Amino acid sequence: MRFEITPDLKTELLDVLKKLETEWTAVFAAVKGDKNIMARSKGVGVTTKEMVKNFGLLGPIARATGVDIDARRDHPYAAYDKVQFDVVTCEGGDVWGRIVVRVLEVFESIKIIRQCLNQMPE
Repeated sequence: MRFEITPDLKTELLDVLKKLETEWTAVFAAVKGDKNIMARSKGVGVTTKEMVKNFGLLGPIARATGVDIDARRDHPYAAYDKVQFDVVTCEGGDVWGRIVVRVLEVFESIKIIRQCLNQMPE
C-alpha cells in the first residue's frame, strides 16, 4: 500500500464499488440486448480450445473458449490466495464470448476489491 486506507476512505471506496457495480449491470444489460453488437461479434474471430493449447493463449481469449484457466487462482500471487472469486468462462471462443468474459470479470474484480477492503487489518 502506498498510503493508509482510513475508515472514511474505506467507506468511500465501498460506495464507489457499489455505484460501479450498478453502472456495469446497466452496461451489461444494454450490451447483452444490443442486436448490432451481437451481429458484429457472434461467430467472429473464433478461437478454439486446440488453438488455446497449441498457441499458449491465455486470459479472456482462453476463457472465452471455455478453458477454465486463471493465474490468480492457479498460481496465486499477492493476496489472491486469500480471496474468493469465480473464474468466468464462456463457450464459443468468438468476440462475443470475449466481451462477455471481460464484462463479467469486472464484477469479479469488484468482489475481490471488496474482500480486500473488508479483510484488511486496521
